[in-house]
Amino acid sequence: MTALLQRTLASAPAEPEVLHDWRHRILSTILFFVAVLGVLTAVPSIWLAARQGLWSVAWIDLAALIWVIALWKYRRLSYRLRAWNLLVLIYLLGTWFLFIVGPVSQIYLMAFPVMAALLLGLRPALFALGVNALTLMTVGYLGNTDLHVAGFETRPFVEWVVITLNFLFINTLITISCAVLLQQLERSLERQQVITASLQQGQDDLQRVNAELQRTADALNRLAYYDELTGLPNRRLL
Repeated sequence: MTALLQRTLASAPAEPEVLHDWRHRILSTILFFVAVLGVLTAVPSIWLAARQGLWSVAWIDLAALIWVIALWKYRRLSYRLRAWNLLVLIYLLGTWFLFIVGPVSQIYLMAFPVMAALLLGLRPALFALGVNALTLMTVGYLGNTDLHVAGFETRPFVEWVVITLNFLFINTLITISCAVLLQQLERSLERQQVITASLQQGQDDLQRVNAELQRTADALNRLAYYDELTGLPNRRLL
């Protein structure tokens, strides 16, 4: 397992690292750990769900585990396809468990836009935030999920507006922080690549100048010590 993890985290060869490559390795690492930890946690979870007759929960856990393992295994799929699949899986789990389990499933919905910011950038993260707000409001209100705010028990719609706004505030704070941090990192990487390219160009120019100076020195040496017509040493060398 250690060797497998090292291969997953291995750096890209020789070329300057770009944010896309970095995100690609993050995605592979996340899928690896989710697959490993998922196997360890899904087995007892499925067993307990089956014992209590919650077959829908058991099948959802099993399907999610197979989904993650497939995403981790088939690296030939495009990065964006794998990333969106993981995000959709997180969102579907959060929505499903909001119906079945209740408010504790909000942790899945909380992770949805944060992972979008990490893997795809700011715009997908903002889209995920909007989907989260709509989902939490709709599912919570229509599904009558067991989550209440003191003083609003008789007004469920207003109650879920308050819950959604508070959830969205924290979710947005975390998501935007991650997105801005990654944007700054991307700009830093771009500046580093420009500096590296400039230094490499300067080094190449210096090598060409040195080679030209060496050729000039060799030519002057031949003129000073050898006859150009005969190729024989000059008299001063005899």
